[in-house]
Amino acid sequence: MLVWLGGRLVKTQSYSMILHFSMLEWALSRWRMRVRTEGIDLEDGGEPSFDLRFADDILVFATSSQQAAYLLDEL
Repeated sequence: MLVWLGGRLVKTQSYSMILHFSMLEWALSRWRMRVRTEGIDLEDGGEPSFDLRFADDILVFATSSQQAAYLLDEL
């Protein structure tokens, strides 16, 4: 797999990246099952939102510092 990095094309280990993101998705899906009632209610009829992912970065939403600590401890 080729990716554009720092102004040049770099060959990456695609299987390694696929494995990394597969394991990350597996771990986060288990975490989401454990904490699905936590987070911020958007009042849209859906489940509360407690995380937003971009690549391998995670932004955690909480209504209090205690809730944030719980979410991070469970992660």
